[in-house]
Amino acid sequence: MRPKHLITIVALVLVLATVVAVSLRRVLLKPVAPQSAPSAPVSALAVQPDVAQTALGQTPTPAAWPDPALTGGIEGLYLQLSRALSFDLADVRGLAVTDAAFYIATADPAKRVGMVVQASREHYGILQTHALELDGRYRAGGLHLGEAGLWVPLAGDGDDTGATIALLDPAYLEVEHSFQVDQRIRAVAQIGDNELVGISESGDRLYVWTLKGRTRRRATNLTGAVYHDLAWVRGSLIAAGVADRGAGAVIDVLDPESLTLLARHHVYARSPGGEWVTAGGFDAREEQFFMLAEGGPRPSLFTYALLDGALHDYVPATQP
Repeated sequence: MRPKHLITIVALVLVLATVVAVSLRRVLLKPVAPQSAPSAPVSALAVQPDVAQTALGQTPTPAAWPDPALTGGIEGLYLQLSRALSFDLADVRGLAVTDAAFYIATADPAKRVGMVVQASREHYGILQTHALELDGRYRAGGLHLGEAGLWVPLAGDGDDTGATIALLDPAYLEVEHSFQVDQRIRAVAQIGDNELVGISESGDRLYVWTLKGRTRRRATNLTGAVYHDLAWVRGSLIAAGVADRGAGAVIDVLDPESLTLLARHHVYARSPGGEWVTAGGFDAREEQFFMLAEGGPRPSLFTYALLDGALHDYVPATQP
């Protein structure tokens, strides 16, 4: 056989072997199409409700209450409303609330004048104002609307370590009665039918007087907070203020008899001006909590409501 023919035969054999090898590879290594997983039953989707609702073409239902860390900043409450007043204020030192109106206590040290402002809850505008100065004292503090009327403490300046407690007619803001005490008082609240409780300006002492000004009892404040305003709810005293040593702010529930702490709710919320929301005026009415932290041009008044649960859980009482 000629060499040329031999080379041709060898080349044909190599080509044929290559074709056979490629064919065998395609047959032996042919990919298998993946099988789709069986559809999950509705009961399995129900473990993740948002996924289930989306799969069924429904819009997920939002949570019943907002996250307090995002919308309120107060334990157990959520921010229901933030609305600016339609007027300017000096330093805010007290707040009282009725169904129809807000009463705001302010003081202007530069002008040495105190003021009680009645504003509408409907339009947040001024209804009337009344300048206050008794016994040379003008620093109106945490006021409270009790059974007897609107109670307002007035503190002095400088070496004056006392205060005058005034009872105002809530309709006309005229002074009906007043008495003096030897302590500089920041806020008062009527508890029950015949007693008035007060907190000192420094926050270290609590006092209870009759409505005529006779001292019944006193106690050292051991809660570690300086209270700015007081409220009376369900037979318990609610005190709002700022904790000592920069530890934040608080809403505390106190036993009116022993003046000791029953419950504490931490506050992390601040006003647009940077003040703790409990650093100015505070009041509570039914299941709503009202805070006016600062003065200035058109300050914002905050309304909070219970996040969940009942009021008796948030405001425990020593007596039913």
